[in-house]
Amino acid sequence: MNTAQETGAEAAPPPESAQQPRLSPELAGWVREEYGEYGTPSYRFGEVDLDGDGNAETLIYIGGPGLCGTGGCTLAVFQQTAQGPDLIGRISVARLPVGVFSSSTNGWRDLAVTVGGGGLESGAARVPFGDNSYVGNPTVAPAEITTDAFTTVIEMGEMQPLD
Repeated sequence: MNTAQETGAEAAPPPESAQQPRLSPELAGWVREEYGEYGTPSYRFGEVDLDGDGNAETLIYIGGPGLCGTGGCTLAVFQQTAQGPDLIGRISVARLPVGVFSSSTNGWRDLAVTVGGGGLESGAARVPFGDNSYVGNPTVAPAEITTDAFTTVIEMGEMQPLD
């Protein structure tokens, strides 16, 4: 489980040799099925309770050849259910770091997604939970760019190849 950190403090990057946790086989299979046609996807992930039920949801930042554009890559958000992982958000043009705000929309914590590139000014977007999922594009309403502090869930760093 990744440890969240408040933004504003400079965090030392993990040693290059540090072994990062791996995705569960179910989530790794989903990434492979959805993005494997582009080669070997790479990822970073973190876990945080988004709906206040005491169980952590999983955020997966997915990159690799053919998967990212000038605006960024994809962020997938999963809730664990009795039937297995359930996709509750696929957010385009995301950059790292990714985190959560203290605010909530429709009972779910607002996501903090870094945006920039492709002519867009860099910053953090507040991505709310809609009717049944997180809003898919952090650069258009109801998402909004903000200077509010957020807690980091997925830090910047080296991407891991999906094995």
